[in-house]
Amino acid sequence: MAILHSPARKLQTVANDGHFQGEPIANATLSLKRATLPADNAVLSDLMLGYFEDLIQRFPEQRDNITQKYDSAKMPDLMALFAQLHSRPKGDLRIAWLDDQPVGCAMLRPASPNCNAFTCAPKVAVMA
Repeated sequence: MAILHSPARKLQTVANDGHFQGEPIANATLSLKRATLPADNAVLSDLMLGYFEDLIQRFPEQRDNITQKYDSAKMPDLMALFAQLHSRPKGDLRIAWLDDQPVGCAMLRPASPNCNAFTCAPKVAVMA
């Protein structure tokens, strides 16, 4: 099962049986595409804001820590940081699309300084 965020920031699930919010998704296309910056900044920002909200809902006792680390008022700075940490050749930014709707993203970066995200176990921040 995958947990996904839509741009409307509603938590949704896609189960292994191929259903999306209780409806079959057999006719939908799920794709994972490399993000293009800065063209995809708005999509990534929206997905990240949904992820931050989800973290706060799941861990309300950590609200202060989460909002301090991921200050939504500083989204342009966060986007620049994420682009720096997760860009090729050592990392990657990917957006998951269900047909033409962004539903999640993944940010890969090296698990340690001596490897890259593609040859060592990556740290993946899934904004989904």
